[in-house]
Amino acid sequence: AWNKTYYKDAETGEPLQQLPLNSVLLTPEPGTVISTDAVSIAVQGVAYPGGTGSSISQVEVSADRGKSWQTARCRFDQLPTDVSARHAWVLFEAHVELPPAAAAGCGLPLEELWVRARCANGEEQPEVSRAHGGYFYNGYHKVPLIRQPAADLASQAA
Repeated sequence: AWNKTYYKDAETGEPLQQLPLNSVLLTPEPGTVISTDAVSIAVQGVAYPGGTGSSISQVEVSADRGKSWQTARCRFDQLPTDVSARHAWVLFEAHVELPPAAAAGCGLPLEELWVRARCANGEEQPEVSRAHGGYFYNGYHKVPLIRQPAADLASQAA
């Protein structure tokens, strides 16, 4: 019964044979607490071209819910020599500039890091995935961050 419901294209009903274009932030983890004084944060992740028949050409990260995007550095030099870039997860990293923290909302997930990938053939990861989940979900990966005043962070560490 599971194969009649899952892993089928929602529009055509055809079985899905290939994973879609996708990217995932690995660090920071969801709920990471950062200082309201922080102006940037280091991020790392992976991007996969899926069944596009192309390779990853660019990964971008947003710290303002998609209003602006910052280009991450793709680590193509880390790909194994026996694997085609069309079939490999590509590591990426960046120092993402953060918008100023709003003092009134400290302790709330004020920031959300978003990531999206693009392939050499022009295909871009969608903000919202099509109507299938699990391994086939490929909407932007979104990671909430919590901003707290530096004094609060120091007292928690003590």
